[in-house]
Amino acid sequence: MTLFVANGQTSGTAIKTINVAAIPPYRSLVSAAAQQAGLGGTSWRTELSLFNAGAQGASVTALFIPAAGGTMVTRSLFLAPRQSAIYANTLLDLFGIANGAGAVAIEATSAGAGAQLRVTSRTFTNGSTGTYGQSVPDIRSGDLETTLYLTGIQSNTAYRTNIGLVNRGGADVGANLTLYDASGNTVSTANVVIPANNFQQSSLVVFFPETANRSYNALSLRVTTSSQDVVTAFVSVIDNTSQDPVYMQAMPARSGGSMTIPAVGRTNGANGTFWQSDVIFFNPSSSRITLSLRYGGTTKSLALSARETYVVSDVLTQFGFSSGNGPFFINWTGGNAPVVTSRTYTTDDRGGTFGQSIDPVAAFTNEQFVPGLRSDVSYRSNVGVLNGGSDAEELTVTLLSPAGFELASTRIILKPGELMQQAVTSLFPGVSASTGSFTLYVRGDANARVFAYGSMIDNASGDPVFFAGR
Repeated sequence: MTLFVANGQTSGTAIKTINVAAIPPYRSLVSAAAQQAGLGGTSWRTELSLFNAGAQGASVTALFIPAAGGTMVTRSLFLAPRQSAIYANTLLDLFGIANGAGAVAIEATSAGAGAQLRVTSRTFTNGSTGTYGQSVPDIRSGDLETTLYLTGIQSNTAYRTNIGLVNRGGADVGANLTLYDASGNTVSTANVVIPANNFQQSSLVVFFPETANRSYNALSLRVTTSSQDVVTAFVSVIDNTSQDPVYMQAMPARSGGSMTIPAVGRTNGANGTFWQSDVIFFNPSSSRITLSLRYGGTTKSLALSARETYVVSDVLTQFGFSSGNGPFFINWTGGNAPVVTSRTYTTDDRGGTFGQSIDPVAAFTNEQFVPGLRSDVSYRSNVGVLNGGSDAEELTVTLLSPAGFELASTRIILKPGELMQQAVTSLFPGVSASTGSFTLYVRGDANARVFAYGSMIDNASGDPVFFAGR
């Protein structure tokens, strides 16, 4: 750039180079999507919801990443501000694929600003009554580190586990998988090559033959690669009786000294259900770590040896509560953070269990969106808002239609650390059970630190799926 300045008597010229960086596109990955039969007479399909949270329209590209031998498929669409696109049968409706499984990569751009998409998905099967399924969150590129961890893996008479790996890059990538038992011993290791733009999923025993005919109630997994921002991993833990799956996403080790699981509980539910929560901890480091755990004003300590996995079953009873629902706080000192997940579930009268996994809060922000929720003859939804800040907050809670119109709005006040969870029809008395699909929108002032979520429940089966807000 050249700048010329003159005042009528003198003049001057300055030349400077200005580099204008392009606005990076939005990039995320839904690690698993299906349109195929499974074990136990199941038939799996994926519902995908895309929401544009930005003030500008978004040009969206969806890419199907197939299993070995498949072909990548690309589709484009446009979302106006606050508009949703919902694909009830994603592989067939969006990509024209009648049978298969893979991952879905999502990219988006907006004019003059970074695209602001929010994505939810669930993969489910029909049961004898209603559906059973799991939410599969989208993972941003920044979460695809070279070392990722998973915990909560089971392989016994009650549960089986599938492991999935996705490479969304243009070159083959080698991955080292290390499986640890509850005591921190290495059960087995495996070296896997993930082809470029490839999805693969197999049972635990396929990756680790040493686990065949052995029973494990608590396993953890480390996945390491040499490539940044291209490889992710997940597990699906399936109840052998009910066939209900719980999905868990591999994540990098955390920094900082605290994390929060937004909701654990021990409470009666609709249709005779009784819900309880287990919290699973894994120490990925080679050093002993000590955690401070807090629920409902009660604090306990938990020490974990190197690589140890520990399950706190029916967590509220461990803290002296026979019933309740609320956030669970975890603190530690030093540089080594635990890997943590939780499962909230109920026992099925017909055998087995069904439930949902709830991971620690990824980030508290002053506004959050949760697309993909429903209130109709087949599904009901509960919504939750947690105040993660140190001050009381007055928040606006709004429901948006797929077209972006306001369906209902209310205001709530939450004390520091307080959780509000209600059925949508209770929080918004004017909302009927036939409203259909909607997006939850929660916003506070610039200093608010909140986390929002939705739990969508099948009215026939009672099976829930958990959608985290962003």
